Amino acid sequence: MRQVITVLIGTLLLSILILKRSRKPKTYKITRFVTKDQHLTSIINEINSSKIPIPSKPNKIQPPKPTYERRSFAYPTDKNDIFYYETLMSEKSIKTPVVIVCFMGGHSKSACIRRAASEFYENGHPVYILLPRGSLDTRIHPQQIKFRSEGYDTEDINALIGLIPSSKVILAGYSLGGFNVCHYMCSSESNISKVEKLVMAFVEHDPSHTVRMHPRLKKMLGSCLEPYINNNREYFNAHGFDDQYLNDIIKRQMIEYYDQQVWVKIRKMKNVQEYYDWVKLDDRMQKLKVPSLFLNTDDDVIGGDYIPLEEMKKNENLNAVVFNVGNHLGTVTKDGKDLVSKVIVQWCQ
Repeated sequence: MRQVITVLIGTLLLSILILKRSRKPKTYKITRFVTKDQHLTSIINEINSSKIPIPSKPNKIQPPKPTYERRSFAYPTDKNDIFYYETLMSEKSIKTPVVIVCFMGGHSKSACIRRAASEFYENGHPVYILLPRGSLDTRIHPQQIKFRSEGYDTEDINALIGLIPSSKVILAGYSLGGFNVCHYMCSSESNISKVEKLVMAFVEHDPSHTVRMHPRLKKMLGSCLEPYINNNREYFNAHGFDDQYLNDIIKRQMIEYYDQQVWVKIRKMKNVQEYYDWVKLDDRMQKLKVPSLFLNTDDDVIGGDYIPLEEMKKNENLNAVVFNVGNHLGTVTKDGKDLVSKVIVQWCQ
């Protein structure tokens, strides 16, 4: 009897597994969208009619490895206040320049940023990638007067746009970078008028979703904190965060705890929920005055389920595209490229 029950349970589990696999989509599809843009509508129709296959192991596909040139900028008011950016261009780069703002823990060598940069470059756009402070082999100077970190600093975006010898630019942000560029466009910075189009990909529309994530996912996301803090420990120390305080953040390894201990303190807010309410884009996106495009996926475990499509319809400048799968920073195709980058670049033509 026990053997029969074991066999039945095994058969049931196998049936569930087969059912789940059979339900997994085999092709990419744009399931939801908001737009009055006929050009974007034609891009959506083309993708859906093409039935582009989803690779069985997209994480095995190597993205392009572009060769960047690194440059730096120091603010005149503080020679230690420096940011770095990397460029990708040639004599064929004659179209509107593109500024890419990375996700938290991301940089120019990150897979999705490499794919985006390569797609723009191959289509004739000069590319400028703003490196997050203290990323890769860069360090934040301990004597830098102003406290700047990975989040919502619009001055670096503004300064980089000001350095580009073009009257117009395309501004694209990924995940946290998407928040950054939207905050920038709603600020009073001097170079906003140079932005021709705005792109926000894989944005977490409900920032408090971070609090509700599975503990393992929180740990995975928080893994970027240890190298970031350790590489810039003197800088944090100089701004009032002692080693015990920093070690506690590293030990917890959670973004929400970092936000609570660093940004809630810096911005003098009551708690992390107040900070996330301030970060949220729902109100800000209604103020966007240039053509803007949000891109998300239905299965984004980091971005969450909340995508305010109905709210987006209230602003005629807003467009949104939601893919059926791709998770966070994905939609990879078998040629090593990705559909999000393809949509962005085609929309920007």
